Amino acid sequence: TIQSNITVIILSYNEENNIVSCIESTKLLTDEIHIVDMESTDKTVDLAKKNGAKVFSFPHSPYVEPSREFGIKTAKTDWVLFLDSDEEITNHKLHVPNNKQITSYKLLRKNYFINQYIGDDKITRLIKRGAGKFVRGVHEKWVPNDLNKVGFINIPIIHNTADNLSFY
Repeated sequence: TIQSNITVIILSYNEENNIVSCIESTKLLTDEIHIVDMESTDKTVDLAKKNGAKVFSFPHSPYVEPSREFGIKTAKTDWVLFLDSDEEITNHKLHVPNNKQITSYKLLRKNYFINQYIGDDKITRLIKRGAGKFVRGVHEKWVPNDLNKVGFINIPIIHNTADNLSFY
């Protein structure tokens, strides 16, 4: 079922090998698919546009937090689901639970390296606009305005960190 209250924000930089499958994984979830592209020099932007995403340009940065904050500003919906270009949502039945007390949700992320499962983690990726901010650390972190308003949705995100060793 298409959700009218969720915008998907996908961050990209030279992700021509991943961007189409990432976008495709979200098409049954919402019509609002935004790419925040950080000055890709490959075919990422063209592929994203051809696959129906709205593309927004953002200056390249070694840190993703500013681009995530920018992505939030492109959304007009109450809720935003963040994905990286090397991730895919696995269930199109994701919806925002009817709980007005919760303002952000962690999702299960299953991590793969060269097609081998290496473990999972829980990562905040579904957020209500205005309910917190991203801050920089070793990895970005969502800091909600109220720590008591974080929920969990057991719908996995598949994270394909690398297809081969030459990536590293």
